[in-house]
Amino acid sequence: MSAIFGLCRLDGSPAQSDVVAMQRALQHWGQDGGLVWVEGPVGLGSCSRHITPESVFEKSSMQICAGTVSLIAAARIDNRAELCAAFGLDSIQSAVTSDTELVARAYERWGQDSVQRLLGDWSFVAYHHQSGRWFIARDHYGNTGLHYCHVGNRFTFASGIEGILALEGIPKKPNDLKIAEMMIVWMRDGSSTQYQDIMRLPPAHHLTFENGTLKLERHWKLEDTPTRRLRSSQEYVEGFQSVLRSAVRDRMRSRFPVASTLSAGLDSGAVTVLAAEAARERGQRLTAFTSVPVYEVDFPDPDRYTNEWDLARLTSEFAGNIDHVPVPADHLSPIAAMRRVTNILHEPSFAAGNNYWIQSMLERTRDQGFGVLLTGQVGNGAASFSGGSFVVWHALRHRQFGLAHHAFSSSVLAHGSVSKTWLAEMGLPSVLSFKTLIAALSGTRFDNPEWAVNTPISQALVKRVQLLEQIKKANWLAVELHRLSPRAQMMQALMPKSIPVGATWNGFSGAYGIDIRDPTMDKRLLEFCVGVPTKEFVGQGYSRFLMRRAMQGLLPKEVQWNVKRGVQASDLGKRLRQTAPEVNEAMLELKTQPNIGNYLDLYRLESVWQRIKDNTYEKMEAISLLRAISVGLFLRQFET
Repeated sequence: MSAIFGLCRLDGSPAQSDVVAMQRALQHWGQDGGLVWVEGPVGLGSCSRHITPESVFEKSSMQICAGTVSLIAAARIDNRAELCAAFGLDSIQSAVTSDTELVARAYERWGQDSVQRLLGDWSFVAYHHQSGRWFIARDHYGNTGLHYCHVGNRFTFASGIEGILALEGIPKKPNDLKIAEMMIVWMRDGSSTQYQDIMRLPPAHHLTFENGTLKLERHWKLEDTPTRRLRSSQEYVEGFQSVLRSAVRDRMRSRFPVASTLSAGLDSGAVTVLAAEAARERGQRLTAFTSVPVYEVDFPDPDRYTNEWDLARLTSEFAGNIDHVPVPADHLSPIAAMRRVTNILHEPSFAAGNNYWIQSMLERTRDQGFGVLLTGQVGNGAASFSGGSFVVWHALRHRQFGLAHHAFSSSVLAHGSVSKTWLAEMGLPSVLSFKTLIAALSGTRFDNPEWAVNTPISQALVKRVQLLEQIKKANWLAVELHRLSPRAQMMQALMPKSIPVGATWNGFSGAYGIDIRDPTMDKRLLEFCVGVPTKEFVGQGYSRFLMRRAMQGLLPKEVQWNVKRGVQASDLGKRLRQTAPEVNEAMLELKTQPNIGNYLDLYRLESVWQRIKDNTYEKMEAISLLRAISVGLFLRQFET
């Protein structure tokens, strides 16, 4: 994916030096060149990477609309045929028309409403010369990123946050509330960053900036999708399979070979086998990468497994044309990977425990000449939705307690009072609280929030940002079960302002020169799944029932009907012990850092590290250790 950037100086001073600084900071995105355009206090630029076949015909990433608007875009448009037909382009013209040009044509014809006409992963900026108006928009739900900052007399934006950080005069202050949220795994707001004055444009949003005024609006509401009424369950299965197949094939458009991630699960398995199906039709093979542990570990939960290779191998063999590659990531330590990711994203790493295998997989993808890596990360939110609280209702009503236990233990719901009507339908006592019900089924204690026990966040930070009050105000972990419908639970995972997963993958794309694409983010697929009645996601004692049925004949039965879940980074603790000198060095850096106690409880951090060394730790503690170290190293830039 290419990068775009630009700014305007409201005081009329020249923008030339700023634009050059931004281009220099983002140059690693531009393996195939780019452009810079400056006119007085206004500047635009791009750093281009030509992944799709049509992108090679892109003379520059800037297009002129109606003679008065300059537009730049970083885009992969999936409904090309539809748009080319609307613009009257024949097959020859379509083949040499870049996605950026299609975006420009759409904006020229439909203006702001063009955001409703574009499918795929895209972001674009249109500057109106006469009025000085900026229009900046981002796709419905894709692996793209766009950051912006309005401070003083300067408004600036960039695909990568490093483009904004490169500018002199941009205040670089830590966003304490965001840091606290990230440390306790409370993804409340994906639009803010770890910097106070830099924002992230969420998916399905656009903003206008004119005369010093910024206005942010949302142009797509997935939650408004109407319920889809089909004649039979089989029609839902067939419709789902058709939409997912299209989403996968649209994301395979590339000048370079395509690879895929493959775990033992349904989502990456479905994406991989459908990609292999498309490759087979072309007489090609598909390469699939699977993360594997280096060390064998004992895991106490019998419903989880620590090595996903065996089930993933069954999937690759079943497809028949998959070259299956294990990724042990034995050359990259967890600390080294965490440092690398912090440098790439310029923010602390939320998925700190997975960094080493993710980075190793991206290295393999790049070094073996692939241009695209397919994932299925968002699948749990919609494509393979479990059914939410409906699973529990269905399971308890039919006395399927194993399914009920799994649904409770794998879902982050809430604790509080439970609807008496709901309990009556279960035949359960009306005085039973949700907290008690979960504890009875899963053996989990809720005396204290998990983050208060396992996360080395300092009480100084908790008090400074009024974290407990913020949580209470947001009603987090205090939603009554009967108010949290299955559809609402699905939307909790999919709301575009919650988790900035697309921007994270976009940052990795820029760093490694590849496109990371997720078919389970497809707008058409999300709308289809949200419109499916909840009962279609549960059946015959299984959650994720829609996906399981759709994979009949495509996945081996051992994977299709598997109910166990894999443990990502299962040998993380052993890897940390094996590279203890690196951990000790990072811990020493934190101890010598001024004011670190305002963010981290170093005593608790040392206790966590000691338990890891003694092999008496819990899995989340290893992740929180790395997440805390990531926060500490990120804060070093603010020492002055």
